[in-house]
Amino acid sequence: MPEGWLMRWIAAPYTMVGQPLGFRQAWARPLAGLLTAIADAGLETAALPRTVISDQIGAMVALLADAGPITGSSAGESLEKRIRDTIQARYEDPALNPSAVARELAISPRHLHRILARTGSSFGAMLNAARLSAAESLLTNRRTEEMPIGEIAWAVGYADQSHFARVFKVCYGQSPSQFRAALRRIL
Repeated sequence: MPEGWLMRWIAAPYTMVGQPLGFRQAWARPLAGLLTAIADAGLETAALPRTVISDQIGAMVALLADAGPITGSSAGESLEKRIRDTIQARYEDPALNPSAVARELAISPRHLHRILARTGSSFGAMLNAARLSAAESLLTNRRTEEMPIGEIAWAVGYADQSHFARVFKVCYGQSPSQFRAALRRIL
């Protein structure tokens, strides 16, 4: 089934890929019967237009997934939000990568990158944004003002302090130490 069509009916269609249809599941028998009838008789002599049959299949798949129909754009937005939320929840993990997030969301890494590309972002950009936001909070917090920069880097998910300092400088125009020192002068 085309991905775009399927996403009109199910927000996360990849959660159903490879799942067997158990006949004890609600709506599995009617869906299997409809697909069997199509396979046996074909659609050339069907009394209904193909679009109506397509909608019937989509509705049954949505019922089987226990989800109502959704619009195509909100499916992508919902998945993008779930990706963002997953990154935000796990940014502290230095080993976090697109494959791990995709696996958690039951999608392929390629699909994850496609969803983010549609929004004009990337996995790396989202991950760095989450980490840098957390680092800024630690650098500006009075309770952590004596925390070494290396510990801050590690706390927000950077395994290498020099990489953290480079990324921070690109974003803020100054190193984490300079940022902290400038803030102390202001306060």
